[in-house]
Amino acid sequence: MNKEYCHRHGREYYYKCPECAKEQEQEAENRKRNKEARDKKEQERKRKWDEMVERTIWLPEVSNPMLLSVKMFLADAIHKVNKPYDWDEHNCAHFAKEIQDTATERGIRCGYVVIFFKNTEIGHAIVAFETDYGLKFFEPQSGMPPQRIPLLKLELPIF
Repeated sequence: MNKEYCHRHGREYYYKCPECAKEQEQEAENRKRNKEARDKKEQERKRKWDEMVERTIWLPEVSNPMLLSVKMFLADAIHKVNKPYDWDEHNCAHFAKEIQDTATERGIRCGYVVIFFKNTEIGHAIVAFETDYGLKFFEPQSGMPPQRIPLLKLELPIF
């Protein structure tokens, strides 16, 4: 049998260096644990997202506002939220949820809209208000109407 030389430990062995083999096993276990932790975090993120998407609010004490009231509300609410965008901790879904909750607390009916883009897993969340000018969509981060909503099909009601 040929001996193999371990450059790391400076010894010869008939098979593998036992110390290196043990380190490799520990590294493999650590990679497995890290992957499980990432998967668990991703599942929790997906569960929270699904929970937000499925939640529909219908409260009789809220009403449809005028467009001017919506713009004034958004200017105030966005100023109070004032958090930086973060993909994991505070993304468009969180912004939209906060705007929806704040609107509901103030008696304004607000829809939480999820946009799914064609041929991609990436989506976007915005808010909608039924105003005196009809159904209006707004970006929750800026309070501005979206530049372009590439919807193939809009399924109503969203409230």
